[in-house]
Amino acid sequence: MELRSSLQELKVSTAQSWMSPSHEPGLVSVIIPTYNRSGLLLEALDSLARQTYRPIEVIVVDDGSSDDTPEAVERWIAGLVSGDGLRVRYHRQINKGAPSARNRGLIESRGEFIQFLDSDDLLSPRKIELGVAALVEDPEVDLVYGPTELVGADGAAYPGLETDDPQLVLEAVCVKSVWTIMGPLYRRGLCVEAGPWLEELSCWQDREYALRILAAAPELRFVPDAVSYYRLGHGPSIGDNWSRSLRDLRSIRRAVEAAARTIEAGCGLTPRMRESLARHLAHAGRLLGQLGEVEEARAALRSAEALARGSAYARTVSLLRLITRVAGFRLTNRGIALRARLRGRAAGVAA
Repeated sequence: MELRSSLQELKVSTAQSWMSPSHEPGLVSVIIPTYNRSGLLLEALDSLARQTYRPIEVIVVDDGSSDDTPEAVERWIAGLVSGDGLRVRYHRQINKGAPSARNRGLIESRGEFIQFLDSDDLLSPRKIELGVAALVEDPEVDLVYGPTELVGADGAAYPGLETDDPQLVLEAVCVKSVWTIMGPLYRRGLCVEAGPWLEELSCWQDREYALRILAAAPELRFVPDAVSYYRLGHGPSIGDNWSRSLRDLRSIRRAVEAAARTIEAGCGLTPRMRESLARHLAHAGRLLGQLGEVEEARAALRSAEALARGSAYARTVSLLRLITRVAGFRLTNRGIALRARLRGRAAGVAA
C-alpha cells in the first residue's frame, strides 16, 4: 500500500476527520500522551506551568492507564491559577498506543503552534517562548528546534544538531537518529500537511514521523537556548523504538520502507541515507528469519538490497541474502554474532 493512501485511510479511521487548519492565533498546543505514569506526568505538567510563554493549552491523552492518572490530573488542574493563560484538557481512551494518543491530541488541538511532550520528559522554562519568537520573527520558518539534554545519564549529552540546513538535519536524523519528540516546535500547517502518526507502528514511530516531516525540506531554525530534557531510567517508553518481538520487527520494516518512499519522493535519498535505512531493514529481516518468518524475512532483505543500491552497503546486503539462502537465518545470525564478539564489539544494527 502506498504511504499516501495509507495516511488517508488513517485520517478516516482516527476520528472521521483530520486536524483542522484553523487555529487560535498565538496559542501553543502541547500534546502529552501518557500511560501509567502519574508521578512523572505531574512533573511534566509542572515544567509547562513554569513556561514563560502564554497562552498554552495542554492536551493530556491518557492511553488507558490503570493507575491514578485521572485523579492526579484532576488534582493538578484544580490547583491552576485562573486567568494565568494555561489551560489543560484531559482525554481518556482505550489503550491504542502512543501514535493514536498523539493523533487524538492533534485533532483536539486549537493552537497555531504544536509542541509534543512525552509524559516522562520536560521542557526548560523558556523553551516555548524562544520557539514562538523564532516562528513569529520569520513567517517562512515551519519549525524551530533546540538541543535536548539527557537526565539520569551521568552528564552524558544527547547527540543533537546545530544547523538550519534542512538537508543536513534530514540526513543526520536518518543516519544517527539525532531527533527527539519534544525538541521541535511546529507551525500548525506543517503538522496538517504531514498527516497523522502511523497508528499501526508499535515502534520507530517517532523516527518515521520526523523523517516524513523533514522529507518535505521545511524551513527550519535551530534555537540554542530552547532546551528540552530527555529523562532516562524510568522503564519502557510509550514510544520505544526497538525490540525483538515479531510485532516490533514488522513495525520497523514498515516504518523504514515508508520513510524511504517519502524521502525519495521528497528531496531524494543520499547514499548515506540509503545505507542507514537498508541496515535497519536487513537487521529486521535477519531477526524475522530467526523467529521463523522466513518469507517475510526474505522480503525485507530484498527491500534492503534495493534500497542499498548506490551505497557502500549494497555488496554486504547482497552477500547476506545469499548466505541466508544457503545457511539459513539461525546459522547466519550465529556467525554474525561470533564475528562481532571476535572483533570486540556488539553486533548493533549492522549486519
